Formats: sequence, C-alpha cells, structure tokens
Amino acid sequence: MICLVHARVPLLKSILPRLAQIAFTVAQPFILQRTLSYIQNDGYENRSSVGTGLIVVYVIVYIGIAVTTALAQHWTFRMITRMRAGLVDLIYRHTLEMVPTALDGADAVTLMSTDVERITSGLRTFPELWASLIQMGIAIWLLAGMLNLAVLGASAVAVVSTGLAIWVATGAGIAQKAWLDQIQSRVAATASMLGVMKAVKMTGLTQVLGDKIRQLREEEVKASSTFRLILVKLVTLSNVSEAMNPVAAFGLYI
Repeated sequence: MICLVHARVPLLKSILPRLAQIAFTVAQPFILQRTLSYIQNDGYENRSSVGTGLIVVYVIVYIGIAVTTALAQHWTFRMITRMRAGLVDLIYRHTLEMVPTALDGADAVTLMSTDVERITSGLRTFPELWASLIQMGIAIWLLAGMLNLAVLGASAVAVVSTGLAIWVATGAGIAQKAWLDQIQSRVAATASMLGVMKAVKMTGLTQVLGDKIRQLREEEVKASSTFRLILVKLVTLSNVSEAMNPVAAFGLYI
C-alpha cells in the first residue's frame, strides 16, 4: 500500500486512458450491429454518407483503442519503474546502515534483483483488477439484452473458471517462495565465489566450484517447475473460459 501511495501520480493518470479503452472496446458490438443493419436494410436515403460515417467511426474506434492502450500501459510502466527504483533505493540504504556481521550471504542482492522484479512484474496487470470488473459487468449487461437468460451460461463458465483459478493459485505463494530460496542460494554462492576469485584460481578449484554453481542452477530450475505448472494451469483455465463462454451462452440460448 505504501508503494502504491508513493507511485500514486502515474497510477491515477493510468485510470482515464484505461476507462477510455473500455469505452472504445464496448463500442465495437454497437458499430458491428449498425453495420449489419446498414448492409441488410435498403431504407437508407443516402447510403453513401452512412457508409462513409461507419468507416470514420471504425477508424476512430480502432485508433482510440491503440492510443488509449498505449497510454494506459505507459503510465502503468512508469508506476512500476518508480516503485522499483524506490524499493531498490530503500533496500540499499538499509544495507548501508547494517553492520557487516548482520549480512547473510547475498540477501540484499537477491532482494534488489529477483524479489523486486517479482513484485513489480506482478503489477503489470494491476489496472486490470478494477477495469476487468467494469468491462465484465458491461459485457454481461449487453449479453443479457441480446440473449436474455442465456447469459447465465456464460456467467456460470466465468464464475467456475474464476473459482478454479483462485483454488489453483492458493499454492503459488509456497511454490514461488521455494523457487526464490533456491535463487538466493545460487546468488549467494556465486557472490561468495566471485569475492575470492583470486584464491579460487590459485587453488585450482575453478572447475569444482563451477560444477557446484551449475548444480545449484539445476536445483533452481527444478524448484521452479511447481510454480511454472501452476502458471500453466492458470493460463489453461483462462483460455478454456474464453473458448467455452460462447458455447455455453449460445448453447443455452438455442
């Protein structure tokens, strides 16, 4: 929460273009419906002007989607950059205030690199937490106007997929912690070896220590497999939900 308050300016500036992006996205089915009506209906007195107007609207909508998406991502990444800089600076200042005997291996290095990167990478989709709820509500309302009670099929698929995703994601924290612990062990061993590189070369232990670092890297990759498997399950649930929503909606409608 403190980090978000510190980066509040770019965070707040990303809200307006994200709302505009939702508006342009939601406008697409209305334009498509008007286009189909224009093609099928012969009652237009001046068809050329209506067709030109539809082309102009399509251009405005798709350019608007591109521009608002770029602006929203721009301010989101500015927020992430500001937050990353603040966290790294804070960790570095604390390491300067600590006594050397209190430092354990390469904890500070791991915190300033891997841990901070994990935190900030998760914030790339932070605006979607509130934007998706708005867009989902509008989409359900639009579907309810066209499909009536058949919208319950798509809603049920979304609810079930979300519930399964939450259940699968409960183990992500433990799996990621195990992975980060292995990363910290490898970084600590690498930093220790680089700190005494002259002694390593003099004693001829380069190959032995190199094999040890390689082994730690392999253990790190094995430790990451559980977390990566959870990510695969989450992506699968997301794709299944996207694919099954039309099937459930139109199947129930029929």
